[in-house]
Amino acid sequence: MAESVSTVELGDEIAVEVSDKSKSIPVTFSQDRHEKTVDYYSGTFTNASRSKTGVFFVQVDFLPKLLERFPTKVVKIDNTFQYGQKDKTGANRWVVFHDTALKPFQHRFAESLGRAYQFSQAALEIISKMGFTPGVDVGKFFEGLRGAIGHYLRTFGEK
Repeated sequence: MAESVSTVELGDEIAVEVSDKSKSIPVTFSQDRHEKTVDYYSGTFTNASRSKTGVFFVQVDFLPKLLERFPTKVVKIDNTFQYGQKDKTGANRWVVFHDTALKPFQHRFAESLGRAYQFSQAALEIISKMGFTPGVDVGKFFEGLRGAIGHYLRTFGEK
């Protein structure tokens, strides 16, 4: 069996680096014909079992819940977590902990990071960890995101 290229899978334990000191990222999306904006903290995770790192988002209102469930910030991935990814291989998969009734498209997170960090070097590095190659031309970056339009976040454990 071939080794998975995914950064994280159901059942993995990841060490999360995110706090209320992390940058808050407003993610705007449409749901039920209404525009919504939900704030997320962005951070990183390390998956030692796969020797992979990735990007982690937690809805601002859900940070206390995350810390209550996982006080050491070592998180076991279950079906309360969702993910986005650049393509179907699972490479550069990022993790989201939020109200799963929310239905933002995956690309909204990369767009929101870019805007929040004003496409600084830090933003470009985070976006690259998500599997996107922003390059020098911001227009090309958003053009690349259009391929991801229409893909909602997925729930770990669901096909």
